[in-house]
Amino acid sequence: MKFGTVIACAPLLLVLTGCGSTEDGAKAPKPKAALSDVSIGPEQMAAKEGIPLYPGSQAPSGESTITPGASETRYELVMVTPDSIGKVADFYKRKIAGLDGKVTGETADFMGMTAVKIPVHITMGVKAGKTVVRAAAVVASNSEG
Repeated sequence: MKFGTVIACAPLLLVLTGCGSTEDGAKAPKPKAALSDVSIGPEQMAAKEGIPLYPGSQAPSGESTITPGASETRYELVMVTPDSIGKVADFYKRKIAGLDGKVTGETADFMGMTAVKIPVHITMGVKAGKTVVRAAAVVASNSEG
């Protein structure tokens, strides 16, 4: 699946291109801000990504991140819920048309395109008996509003 390959490679591309050079050739890291360090809440981040918040989930302080770039911004929203991975996966499959992926035991991995044409990568895992959902999206600067 070509779209999946692009999404799967996006984090690698961000790592490879995530550093710029200074005049003396030294690497300057791109800033990465925790959600608690910026003036954006979980609802606004979910809106930027084009995904709904999982009902009743909590967004733990300092877990979600925003990584701005010259032409795009990477959003990673982290949510925690006591609901099962299967129930959470079903919710997102209903809410995001064409979400592709699978649940494998205590993990899940899905990729798709939101209704506002933003590629999203949703992963899930179990930690301390709760489902941890990570929704990542790279939003082009001209798509932000």
